[in-house]
Amino acid sequence: MRLSALKFYVQELLKIKKIANKYNLPNLTELEIGRYKTSDTIFILGSGDSINNYSAAQWKEISDQDSIGFNYWPIHNHVPTFYSVECASNLNIRKEQINLLNTNKKAYKKTPIILKDIFEGYWQETVPLIDPELKPNLYIAKEIQLTGRSCEDYLRSIKMYENLGMIKEGSFKYIPRKIGSLIFLLFFAFFSGYKKVVLCGIDLDGGSSFYLNERYSKQQEHLQHTISAIKSKKHHTLDKSQNFVTMPELLSFLNKKYFQEKGLSIYLGNKQSSLYPEFSLFNYKCAITSKF
Repeated sequence: MRLSALKFYVQELLKIKKIANKYNLPNLTELEIGRYKTSDTIFILGSGDSINNYSAAQWKEISDQDSIGFNYWPIHNHVPTFYSVECASNLNIRKEQINLLNTNKKAYKKTPIILKDIFEGYWQETVPLIDPELKPNLYIAKEIQLTGRSCEDYLRSIKMYENLGMIKEGSFKYIPRKIGSLIFLLFFAFFSGYKKVVLCGIDLDGGSSFYLNERYSKQQEHLQHTISAIKSKKHHTLDKSQNFVTMPELLSFLNKKYFQEKGLSIYLGNKQSSLYPEFSLFNYKCAITSKF
């Protein structure tokens, strides 16, 4: 590990420790995964427009197994097993994120809430906005950045962290991150012992978000800053001017060179994703007749 990278990493950990101590928040390592894990399959629930095309039968099957939603997922009426939220840099957007969570506090009263991107510093002024009733559910994730400028570099970072004993299956001591929430969530699923991951709403095609549909018009009234932001720019996970590789490129590479070798199978919830047909569709038990 380069000295500059090591210095940055140490600074990140100090920020995380400071916030954890200030608000008496437990580390993700204290999450008793066995209390919540009920299946070998977990559904990762994203914000892509394809979420609106899942059938009632598919949602029933998703509800019968474990799932993790992230960021704006509480807009949807499906309450996941786990929920992860990253802190936006814009204060108005952060307030909308937390208001969304607070509004759904009764539904999420038994859901572990994972706070990520702690090192950014924005959580210091955001944690106090979270409803006190949700505080027992909060966990801080210690993330570790994958370094380099290519997929191969990122894989070498993973191997290095493994050799140093910093990341390993069955441990939440540190969780790798890169580009967006998805990589973090995949490692969370892997470290939790899941064997299958199904990506739902991970469209990665530059399209719309499910909550921009007219059926969510009431919720949209409280997300004006968020909606303005996502309509005004290309998503950073698809923008090579912000990252050396795109999320689809990195996910494809890690799936072939890492996750498959570790025994983790990644599927798609439906065809509406730039990852199809490279990634196989999940085989639902219910009879699916929809074109999606």
